Amino acid sequence: MIVCAVFLFSGRKRLVKFVKQMKRVQICGQEVRINKLAATPFTAGLFCPDIVVPEVMQKEMEKEELEVILMHENNHIRLGHLWYYLLWDLLQILLWPNVFFGICRKYFQQDFEEICDRITIQKSGKNVYDYGMLLLKSIQILGNGKSGTEGGGVAATFAGEGDYGELRQRILKVSAFRPYSKPAVVAWGVAGIMMLAGVFFLVIHSSYPRYVEENYIVVKENNKDPIVILDSEEYAHALSWDDSRVLIHRVAMDRLLEKYGVEGKQFWLGFGGYSKIPKIGSGGNCVEVDYRGKEEILQIPYSNSENNFWIALVKQMP
Repeated sequence: MIVCAVFLFSGRKRLVKFVKQMKRVQICGQEVRINKLAATPFTAGLFCPDIVVPEVMQKEMEKEELEVILMHENNHIRLGHLWYYLLWDLLQILLWPNVFFGICRKYFQQDFEEICDRITIQKSGKNVYDYGMLLLKSIQILGNGKSGTEGGGVAATFAGEGDYGELRQRILKVSAFRPYSKPAVVAWGVAGIMMLAGVFFLVIHSSYPRYVEENYIVVKENNKDPIVILDSEEYAHALSWDDSRVLIHRVAMDRLLEKYGVEGKQFWLGFGGYSKIPKIGSGGNCVEVDYRGKEEILQIPYSNSENNFWIALVKQMP
């Protein structure tokens, strides 16, 4: 985990340091960083994100085209994609043996690019043909501007630097896009939330309880098999307990012990506990009973083992 964290966050640190060295300029009324390298536009930073635009794009693209590119990058920021990348890195650190986090990272990024492509087309008012041509023009400009420079490690790509197959898939997805109705999206969103709420309600209402308190006691004499009394009504008048003491009502307990053949004046008494599906859990408490006295109500102090953080945590786990 430490090695994975050092690898991922050192890369993030180098990227932030690299971005901070870039010059700030105003493009389309927005402050951005200018990259001397012919790398794709990207955003970096969590709390004060910077949009980075390659110098070659700034020089060769029209103002309207740059506005669309900046809109795409702003959509990444507005939708919190940079925070999702951080969450992905944290999961990869915690679950470092899972190689699929590394393998699937590019698909994770492609999904975000597709989302921002769709939103940018919708908000910019451009048709899919113009947007697709802008993607191709971006790639052409970057290709002409490269001279053996490296532009890896970007956080959110506009045009993409992957192979032909990835670009082809992106263009096909752009070409298949159709403008959507915002009221319809809101309506579907509300319907989806209501459906999820209904499912959660049904699950909670129909589920088994998280745990079940055990309603039996165990009486154990030395050198004898334990006696389990399952009927709580049978021992309810003889035995009760709270968080600090056990109360034994002697008259009712005498009848109970006689019924089950307990003859000794000293024995162990087990009570409490819980169980979970599929029959896991335990807990419970045990006290030693000295039955030689004459008290009408015998009080035995004890320390409740279930007043424990770990037992409480296990009880509440699904």
